[in-house]
Amino acid sequence: MRDKIYQNPYKQIKPFSFSPIVAKVFDDMLNRSIPFYKEVLSLSAGFAKEANYKNPVIYDLGCSTGNFLNVLKKSMGESPFAYTGIDSSEPMIHKAQKKKRKLSPSQKYDFYVSDILDFKYRAANMFIINYVLQFIEKDQRKIFLSNLYQTLKPKGFLILSEKITNTEPFFSNAYSKEYYNFKIKNNYSDIEIKQKDRALKDFLQPLTVEENILLLEESGFTKISVFFKWCNFVSILAVK
Repeated sequence: MRDKIYQNPYKQIKPFSFSPIVAKVFDDMLNRSIPFYKEVLSLSAGFAKEANYKNPVIYDLGCSTGNFLNVLKKSMGESPFAYTGIDSSEPMIHKAQKKKRKLSPSQKYDFYVSDILDFKYRAANMFIINYVLQFIEKDQRKIFLSNLYQTLKPKGFLILSEKITNTEPFFSNAYSKEYYNFKIKNNYSDIEIKQKDRALKDFLQPLTVEENILLLEESGFTKISVFFKWCNFVSILAVK
């Protein structure tokens, strides 16, 4: 379904939320708002395949409508894996469950409505956190990532994809303009872009690339690499 949430002018912009209305159009919103979204998912799934774990345990945190599961299934082929998607939005999980029914019932795929900060994780081979950390309070992020690090098995890894900010005004302005043009090319209007930015203003709390890497280091990771970057978006691979 086409994202038209901010198409009409609003006198008052409500803070962004992962509501039933947003869930209906979220896949379209992702594809039109996040540069190279599908490519990042494909790369992430490829890392899971190349790691060659036996029956890996994979967690998708803030899984939204479960897009990663479909990409992961294609990448893993007949190799068995246990997948758990977690999201605090019930409408998102409801949509993810619908997608899951189209996949092989012989594999263990689970979705849960839960706060990823409170979920009880079992020993895992992989955590993927796509564009989610930016919605968590800054003082909670290190504790959260440290918990994930402790839960990972040796040689397990975490993928962190985020929208980022930049402390250098030149880069910040240049990247913001490119991102604006990206959304215009994807048929968002000026008013849609500005109204959504206002809705996200206090909800989204991005960090710089360096701050995200430091968080991972302080959480225990020593092997960290940026594997994708486009202006104000980054994807990082961290290995235990």
